[in-house]
Amino acid sequence: MMQKFFDNRLSLIVLSSACCVILISMGLRQTFGLFFEAFENGLGVTRTEFGLAIGIQMLFWGIFAPIFGILADKFGGNKAVFLGFIIFALGIFMLYSGPNTGIYFQIALGVLVGTALGATAIGVPVSEVGKHFPNETRTIATGIVTAAASIGYFLSPLLTKYSLLQFDWEDTLRYF
Repeated sequence: MMQKFFDNRLSLIVLSSACCVILISMGLRQTFGLFFEAFENGLGVTRTEFGLAIGIQMLFWGIFAPIFGILADKFGGNKAVFLGFIIFALGIFMLYSGPNTGIYFQIALGVLVGTALGATAIGVPVSEVGKHFPNETRTIATGIVTAAASIGYFLSPLLTKYSLLQFDWEDTLRYF
């Protein structure tokens, strides 16, 4: 007997939400390289400082992914992802409005965005989707979420490049 892909409306909502979260967070993460020239000209950030910030971002992503996984198990994935997006927004806000040079640049782009990726990137959303689908359809559902990240990888740089050409880098980050 053929089983329905969506057993209930909640599984559809969770899958759609996880796809949106992954598309946005992973898409935005991919676009920071497009800002390098603006950061270099507008903030005086060197290649070394930018590379260090991205390295710190990866480090904090790896450190905080299991921590947000624990928080998701204890309090719910929706709360962990919401907290992650608050931290993400704070990091982006600091990039365009704060004293975004030196250590503040490293904190905003490296520490805060990296910490936020621990909640909003692959780990928590995919595990939440896995909880709402039976074994027979779980692989397809988690694959759909992972594919949403690829769509974000494709669309976000296009939209960011367009925005950078039409507006300045501060406005583009504000739109983020």
